[in-house]
Amino acid sequence: MKFKLAASLASLLILCTDANALTFVTVGDSLTAGLFKQTGYIYCPPTGEVFTDPGDAVCNGNGAKNRGGYQPFVASKIGATLYNYGISSGTSAQVLDIASAVARVSADYMIIMAGTNDVIQGVPVNRIVRNIQAMVDIAKANKKVPLVLTIPPLSYSGYDHLNGQVVALNKALKSEVSANVIDTYSVLARNWPGNHSGDRIHLNDIGNELIAIKIVEDYQNPPQPGGGIKKIPISPIINMLLLEN
Repeated sequence: MKFKLAASLASLLILCTDANALTFVTVGDSLTAGLFKQTGYIYCPPTGEVFTDPGDAVCNGNGAKNRGGYQPFVASKIGATLYNYGISSGTSAQVLDIASAVARVSADYMIIMAGTNDVIQGVPVNRIVRNIQAMVDIAKANKKVPLVLTIPPLSYSGYDHLNGQVVALNKALKSEVSANVIDTYSVLARNWPGNHSGDRIHLNDIGNELIAIKIVEDYQNPPQPGGGIKKIPISPIINMLLLEN
């Protein structure tokens, strides 16, 4: 009986995975690209390049599949495909510049995370929100569901006084942007020293996986363009299988 039930459940899970297979395009700065930075060592996951001179470190996603920061973790958790279009040092305006081209890539969703470099450069919060809203509008116009991520804490030496602006931006995103906004800031801030790569800006694997978990927890079955994914109630099906065995 146990073997038969396990086989039935395995078939059910395969069916659910196939039915819920999703494709994402992801846009943003080096946090989206997945850049990992420690003293004297910078790694770019989409390309596999290692840099020892910070001046040479350029990390762009260039459409890499399931490579980067949080993307491989989301892919492994829900069987999705994620294309990485993060750009090094990109401000929200620069990410907006590529958004139209990225939005034409075949996908169900567009994940947007931008604003860290804007805060560092002193760009006003309302302008950042306006740029992100423009990306949301582009995603919707191209029949993609936009998901906006709040940006992580900022405690880099010399910039730590700007974390108040990070908090203000994230609050504005949640209240003003017409899209699902995933509060990744909060899950990272709980143990920020353990979640960044060492430079207090970029993320390590723990931080990136926390973002992925938050995405999956909040929007494992989000509305799909043109109809929507219906969440399959597993408990009644399990009960039925038990009765049959």
